[in-house]
Amino acid sequence: MLLSPLPDFTTPTIKLINLRYAPLEEYIQVLDRLRADCDQDDLRYSVFKKFKQILNRLLSGLPIKDGQLEDILSFCRQTKLNHQFLANPKILYQVVKFIEIKVIISKSITKIFESEIKEVAVFCKDIEQWELIRSLVDDHERDFIYPVYRATVRKSYINGPLCIIAPSYWVSDFLKYPTAETVYIVQPHNVGVPELKMDLFKCNGGVDIGLINTNTIPTSINELIIEASDAYRNRASTIPIEESSSPQGLKEMLGTLSHITCKEVIGQDGSVNYIQANKTYITISGEGVVANKVFGENDNFHGTSYIVQNIDYSKMSHEDVNQEYRNQMDKWKKPLREYYRPYELPHLLNDLGAKKANENNIKYWCNAVSIAPKGREDFLAVLKFANIKNKEEIETFFKLAKNMRSNSISLGHKKADVAKEIIKKSIMRKLANREPIVNALVIGNLKANILMLKED
Repeated sequence: MLLSPLPDFTTPTIKLINLRYAPLEEYIQVLDRLRADCDQDDLRYSVFKKFKQILNRLLSGLPIKDGQLEDILSFCRQTKLNHQFLANPKILYQVVKFIEIKVIISKSITKIFESEIKEVAVFCKDIEQWELIRSLVDDHERDFIYPVYRATVRKSYINGPLCIIAPSYWVSDFLKYPTAETVYIVQPHNVGVPELKMDLFKCNGGVDIGLINTNTIPTSINELIIEASDAYRNRASTIPIEESSSPQGLKEMLGTLSHITCKEVIGQDGSVNYIQANKTYITISGEGVVANKVFGENDNFHGTSYIVQNIDYSKMSHEDVNQEYRNQMDKWKKPLREYYRPYELPHLLNDLGAKKANENNIKYWCNAVSIAPKGREDFLAVLKFANIKNKEEIETFFKLAKNMRSNSISLGHKKADVAKEIIKKSIMRKLANREPIVNALVIGNLKANILMLKED
């Protein structure tokens, strides 16, 4: 394995392997037609989503689940939708049987070895996918591939090639930093070229960095043509394959989440939604407790009533961020400023564990332009004085102070943290005032989508 805590490379490269595979291209084209035919009808859209879930698995290098096709066929029959609408689902049901995911995997790995002499890391969702991939490669290639999982690419560097089977815009979440020397992305030919820049990447360990170099990562494109089976070519109902959706259209159709990083969650309305595994979400429990929660690969959603799916903070400015930082810090600064016997503060704070609580320091700490006491004991003391004793809230303030001081943390990361706190406080106020939780929350320049989960 070519894993290490530090990189041996200085310039990362992305190499796209664009698939030309007739059954897959036809499936995407017909799925796009099906989407256009939904016409804002919920029942029709449910049919579309079921076939989209199959495509998500295939594009992630995962086989179709046992019984999944039969379940979809049964669902389509139960809808009693008209035959004209069901014509496209019928084609999808037929075409998907000709998409051989095992062939895609084996030929993609072979294609990579045409230009690589190093061991190749293969990104896998789980051990089951790794065992499938390993069983498909040639004997002479088997000793030169090894699996890496999501935790690996977030915490380690790969000083060699990394293969990911997925559309490029799906993998941006865990490739925000040049994790590998060379990244091969296996995707349909019409997905397009990702414009990933160095300043968008996430440092291993989960800390954003704001790099000055914003040059786009060098990207090259190779084509992989896979011949369809004789059975597909001889299929009586084969229709000419038109050019599939544009890159933007395909991205819009499939969304930016995949089976690589996501878990399915059922909404109260019966809709299938996706959340990213091992990502922190704001949640509301059945008892009305608001908390930050991470859902692992094998976790369930028992006890969770709402999840804030995503927060759009794109319109936040630098000044918005700084002002919110000041507003949050004022929760502990205001009690210091307004204490009616300021001369007693040094003694009171020292009793709470402070080390440098003198009159001048206290005046500086509670000033609006300052950040916070640098010493942990001093910061803990002023938080306790402000009656902030919840462990999670205390750690939030320490993280906030760290972000304010750091010049190496990107504005995007600061926006994300600030936006979460604003949304979280707004939800807590709504709950305290017994206001209903709506699925779309707008606060100034922020927009959040809140998913209500189906009851167990």
